[in-house]
Amino acid sequence: MRAMFGLMEQFLDQSAWYEVAVTSAVRSQAVDLMIQYNLDAHDSVHLACARLEGVYDLVSFDRGFRRVDGLVLWNNQLYRAQPIG
Repeated sequence: MRAMFGLMEQFLDQSAWYEVAVTSAVRSQAVDLMIQYNLDAHDSVHLACARLEGVYDLVSFDRGFRRVDGLVLWNNQLYRAQPIG
């Protein structure tokens, strides 16, 4: 487990990044995302944090994110969901 987290740290250190606090706004949007896109709680919190920071690209192999409008999903194949509206 420590080795896996070490590799993840090495990967993240290649880019600028920062942590986002889970605020009441994040919780509220996460619930909306769970309802709208049938996401699980963890996925909806990750997505809510990203959206509230203006991030609409996400790296994930989780197919559940394919249901999310306006999200550019980077996985083994670039997948662009339908634009919002």
